[in-house]
Amino acid sequence: MKDPVRSWLEHFGAFNPALPQHWVLLMLTDSILLLTLMTIIFALMAIILRLQFNRRERYWQMLNSKWDKDILDVLSGDRDIDDFRMLVESGQQLDFIRFLAPFAYRLRGSDLDILSQLAQPHLSHVEQRLQHKSPGVRIWAINILGLFGMPAKEDAIAALLTDRSPAVAMFAASTLLSHQRTRFVVPVIEQIHRFNKWNIHALADLLVRSGPKAIPMMINFYLDVRQPARTRVVIAEALGRCNAYSALNSAMLVLGSDTNRDVLVATMHLLGHISQGRHTDSIRMLCNSPDEVLKITALRTLRAMAVQSDVPLFRKALDDKNSWVARQAAMALRDLGDVAHLQALAARDDHPRCMLARQILAELPS
Repeated sequence: MKDPVRSWLEHFGAFNPALPQHWVLLMLTDSILLLTLMTIIFALMAIILRLQFNRRERYWQMLNSKWDKDILDVLSGDRDIDDFRMLVESGQQLDFIRFLAPFAYRLRGSDLDILSQLAQPHLSHVEQRLQHKSPGVRIWAINILGLFGMPAKEDAIAALLTDRSPAVAMFAASTLLSHQRTRFVVPVIEQIHRFNKWNIHALADLLVRSGPKAIPMMINFYLDVRQPARTRVVIAEALGRCNAYSALNSAMLVLGSDTNRDVLVATMHLLGHISQGRHTDSIRMLCNSPDEVLKITALRTLRAMAVQSDVPLFRKALDDKNSWVARQAAMALRDLGDVAHLQALAARDDHPRCMLARQILAELPS
């Protein structure tokens, strides 16, 4: 197809193909016209979007003015719930749910129960959004069902634990466990390996929400060496935060038989919460581990539960070539009151740990 600008210029005798400058002029003219056309198209799109936004905003303001005053009457008991439901017309069900949600975030108890009763007839429209192609819409639907639909809609939410989007699955897990639906603890734990974008502490908090009834199930997964190491680490952290004293024997078993460094470190953290100074022999053995990470963790854990008989162990560790090991030992000696040994090291300028001893002594309260 011939360039219409070129045809127009040739019609007036203003274009000569033999002259390079005419080709430059043609390209500049085409570029300017193309940019002008794109500018007009983008401007029209902006106008259309603005008009749509304004129309939606006016519609939303109309709905708010329609429901805002009466919702307060319902919450105060001055208006019947069934009477208020008549204000929600066909096609306004999802807008009504969006209207109720901000109130639900702020209210609790009987007021939230009233909002749930208002929302019940319209939750089927929300449940349909669980199959929406957008993960954000699916997360919104889970959130709304968690506010107004539990426990009746728990199975619908649980179906999204295997959603193709980890964010959706995580939100479904959080919603179920926040309501302490312990029958979903196992399915949630089985999905933890997918939640790589969340840190250990966030995932542990998620399991803690399930309540003490979930502890036996968590212990079973913690002991299962077939589970991914990260899953077992998350569970160990959660058991520690729950102060799950029933996990003590399991932790000692893992500490004595497991070889995964991350699991062993998490187990020592767990013991730091639940051992209450008992069963520390395995931890003392790890204080001499050739693995520097295990050694540092063991010393830090033992330091929290150490007794005077552990002073020789910490004095020996103070001479370790690893500065982090030595630091844990120095802090343990300080906590155990062995200040004299630290003062003796601080006075020896030729000792490699004299500066560390001085630093620890400087942190003592005056």
